[in-house]
Amino acid sequence: MTRLFWHDYNYFPYELDFARREARALTGSLPQDADGGLVVSGRIPSEDRLRALTYFKAFTVGQETVVPDQARLEASAGAKYLFTGFVRRHALGWGLGLA
Repeated sequence: MTRLFWHDYNYFPYELDFARREARALTGSLPQDADGGLVVSGRIPSEDRLRALTYFKAFTVGQETVVPDQARLEASAGAKYLFTGFVRRHALGWGLGLA
């Protein structure tokens, strides 16, 4: 099972649709709504493929939680509105020095 977490901002309806399509394309199963994101229970793609997610702030496989490359890129570009909760903690861990 793979859990995908939404960003802390509001999505446009088409973005939610694209996010569900992205999750289905990666795992081959229909994503299920879960608190704060989606859960998919199909095949678990490689971490490299999951890092390519564009509509999610993080994903978990087993006990490990990882931030996708797109979320890191947005964070490093100075999009301070993203720095709440999970992404903020990881940005500080990446040495971005944002308080």
